[in-house]
Amino acid sequence: MKEKLCLRTVRRESGLSLEGVAQEAGISLTTEYLAEIGVAIDVEDARRILTALSHVAGEQFTLETVHIVLKNRGEKYIHT
Repeated sequence: MKEKLCLRTVRRESGLSLEGVAQEAGISLTTEYLAEIGVAIDVEDARRILTALSHVAGEQFTLETVHIVLKNRGEKYIHT
């Protein structure tokens, strides 16, 4: 099995900032940051991030190729 790519590395190699990915993906900066540091995020937010990176990089990134921790269905992350 091939090792998954690091989200931060993919973003940097795509030439985007945290803010750039968040804006392109239509998510909050906090969500993008949490994804990069390994905090579980919603699967829909993860797909938006990967779609944005794929669009900018001209390369296909998926949950099978990039490491993103996902929340279990129905799980809530309370950010205070």
